[in-house]
Amino acid sequence: TIDSIDGVYFSMYINSDMSFDKNEYLEVYNNDEVELMLRTPTPDYIYLDFFVPAGRSTVIWSYNSGNGGEGNAWVDEIGITPHLLDGFESGDFSRIPWVIDDGWIVDDTNPSDLIFSAHFPTNDTIARPSSRNLTIPVNSTRGGKLSFSFSLGVGFAKSNDLFRVYVDSVTVREYRLEEKYFGCDSVVSSGEHNITFSYQ
Repeated sequence: TIDSIDGVYFSMYINSDMSFDKNEYLEVYNNDEVELMLRTPTPDYIYLDFFVPAGRSTVIWSYNSGNGGEGNAWVDEIGITPHLLDGFESGDFSRIPWVIDDGWIVDDTNPSDLIFSAHFPTNDTIARPSSRNLTIPVNSTRGGKLSFSFSLGVGFAKSNDLFRVYVDSVTVREYRLEEKYFGCDSVVSSGEHNITFSYQ
């Protein structure tokens, strides 16, 4: 049983030398959903991963020997990776440990969903900084996927401004054009990283 606020990614390696008895199988359940049904031998360990939703969930793997099946099934390297999520619905940056440069706020001017979003407002009376960053440190044993939605304000395409996304010091996304909300994702490798959203 897994309890989580935002959900987790569950992973495991599976191997079998099951016989070909038609009723012999190994099943993996994510709550009531079947993630895998294995009925044949595997030449080596296979990798399985899936998302487990927020709240209380149960992951079960079950072997059935069928009508006298004499095979074996092994599982190894069980992994549970947190799903880090901030929709800014707290109304501030308190939900996860953001590192925030001056200028970034949370407000209700243009959310992609629900009520709030992170926002870097600028106007003619405010000196525009060379760069203002919103950064979250992450540490993952297996790596994962960075997903986010963003919107660039009216007139953005007519300025020299940039919106960049960095993983550590490497630019993984760069935008100049005006957009309504647009979803994007990028792969992040295992280990410690700083993910930065930067208005420039």
